[in-house]
Amino acid sequence: MLAAHFIGPGQVEALHRCAAEQDNLVAGLRWAMAADDEPAAVDVATALFHLWSVRGLHLEVLAWARGLLHIDDPQRRLRSTILRGAASGRPLPNAERLAWTCVVISVNAGVSADLRPAVLARRALRTLLTERPAEVSSRLTAIASALPGFDAADVEQSLKSATEMVAHPDPYVQGLGLFARAAVRENGGLPEASISDAEQAYHRFEAAGDHWGMAMAAGAVGQFLVPGGDARSAEWLTRSVRHMELVGATQDARSIRVRLDVQLALTGDAEAERRLGETAALGQAEQIDAAQALLGLAHLAWQRERYDEALAHADEVTRVLAGWVGPQPQPRVMLRATAAIIYLRVAQVGRVSGTDATIQAAAMLSLAREDALTSRDLPVIGAWASGGAEFAAYRGDVEAARELAVLAKRIGTQIEMFFPFENGERLNAILGNEEQREPLLAAWRERPPAAAVSRIRELMDDLLA
Repeated sequence: MLAAHFIGPGQVEALHRCAAEQDNLVAGLRWAMAADDEPAAVDVATALFHLWSVRGLHLEVLAWARGLLHIDDPQRRLRSTILRGAASGRPLPNAERLAWTCVVISVNAGVSADLRPAVLARRALRTLLTERPAEVSSRLTAIASALPGFDAADVEQSLKSATEMVAHPDPYVQGLGLFARAAVRENGGLPEASISDAEQAYHRFEAAGDHWGMAMAAGAVGQFLVPGGDARSAEWLTRSVRHMELVGATQDARSIRVRLDVQLALTGDAEAERRLGETAALGQAEQIDAAQALLGLAHLAWQRERYDEALAHADEVTRVLAGWVGPQPQPRVMLRATAAIIYLRVAQVGRVSGTDATIQAAAMLSLAREDALTSRDLPVIGAWASGGAEFAAYRGDVEAARELAVLAKRIGTQIEMFFPFENGERLNAILGNEEQREPLLAAWRERPPAAAVSRIRELMDDLLA
């Protein structure tokens, strides 16, 4: 079966063969589900769900998962062999393929606010591992066992689950553990450790023969390096694009390429600047990529002291975001926070009235509030706080500006991924040098991230009231 080769030396060929047969496989999955043949449905879903995950079609996975797990049909759930196992009294699906399908559904469910696919997939996994543990590989047992640890708000529990995966003998499990630990550490404001983990994850995925894992790990390294301005960032992002293109992940490759083009354009690459212009012109067709390209062009205009042009690009970002229909909240927060900063920076050089700048900035930060606070991604909340720190500094609210900037650093902020600005002059004047900031930052390092998030909410609510 094709799915058996999705990780290993035959990965690229297997994925392309699966894509070529996609229409036939979808027809087979539809038939199996209509016939209530769950073993056959699982066999086909295993291949399709993996292909769609790699190629960024997460909502496609979740749409089909609803039928596979009978989310809208409680009566069928009662006799489902996927969910009830041996108690259903019906033929059982292949254990290994069922385990992989449930893991993939759980991971894809992260893009949706609907928790039911993940909940039912986890239930099926628990039943399977209780009844037929010997039929599930050590690799999948380790992955399935680690999943609950990443649901916890407790960072230490997430780190423990990731570290247990790193200790597993399978390089693929090690790669997943290192990648997960890199994300947890980045969320916890430990960028150096997260970069090291992501680099190691890349090499573990390389040993396992997983170009998709290599693409994700390389992209993470490239993005984590941006705040420090490390020249290696472009090299890692280039590597990420190459691996994504190999497995056919064209949408993700395009998004990473936009970030790469921003970096190259800022160093004088005219061809990269031309590509940014083409991407920005996509507008509503490719909202995330278009908005990110517009921010890159705004930064380029700022660098050239073309402030009116920078403001025009920020206005266009605002228009793109007004028509946003995508489910991902994280980019919305960072794009809106960044647009707010641009308005404030342009006002500081006197190219727009202070009243207009504060109105626009407050609107962007207010629109980002719900997405930021419902996100479990701490750097996203940190990006929102970074925008708030700039806003407070512009308004002369010294204490709020200083505390929000420190809190953003405490929990991490990835706002530099979208617009690699240094702090504004007013904020820098308030913050002082590193020695002056350290006591406040040290005090917050002693407190849990949840306390920092709670304080950010209080400060931002007061600021935007």
